[in-house]
Amino acid sequence: MVAKFGGTSVADYDAMNRSADVVLADPNTRLVVLSASAGVTNLLVSLSEGLEATERFVKLDALRKIQFDILERLQNPNVIREEVERLLENITTLAEAASLATSTALTDELVSHGELMSTLLFVEIMRERNVQAQWFDVRKVMRTSDRFGRAEPDVEALAELTNQQLAPRLADGIVITQGFIGSEAKGRTHHAWSRRQRLHRRAAGRGPACNARGYLDGRSGHLHHRPARRFCG
Repeated sequence: MVAKFGGTSVADYDAMNRSADVVLADPNTRLVVLSASAGVTNLLVSLSEGLEATERFVKLDALRKIQFDILERLQNPNVIREEVERLLENITTLAEAASLATSTALTDELVSHGELMSTLLFVEIMRERNVQAQWFDVRKVMRTSDRFGRAEPDVEALAELTNQQLAPRLADGIVITQGFIGSEAKGRTHHAWSRRQRLHRRAAGRGPACNARGYLDGRSGHLHHRPARRFCG
């Protein structure tokens, strides 16, 4: 049995615990699929649109507060603190890149961090109850087309990969994974929110998703005055 929880159901520590109660009330539940915590996706989408430094830092602080308000209430927050910090650092780097050159590919990559963080936190809440729960990156099985902002699932590949990589784990405990996220054959991330966001941007007359101001290379830290090809989908 699969249990799916939206953003308000994993909005904070107490909400996550109520959702954990629901999961544990049915012993047949083996797979739990989560959205990002309430408010997180909106913050990430805003960051992906390219913000000036002051506004960007306000959004990043708000995002950090949502996640750390949950993290600090865990019995053993240090178990996942480093991983949460790493994801927040990724978000900061991608948000800075978006301030220089926006794209649907960058949006997909950036927005996916919401579900990655919520599932990471939820696993620890389950483990606090002595439940054998394991985190699973759904991108290993959710194969999609390579059209950023409008990717479609490859149902045949999804079924095959699920049988190979996800199904065997269900016998070992409860699996916690992400909703809305997928990846194409080359491993690049797609997020379902991006399609709606792209349509909204077009309707608002905001022009193409990728501009030519330049981008920040997150690995080298160098500023390049040309579009980031990786993120220009």
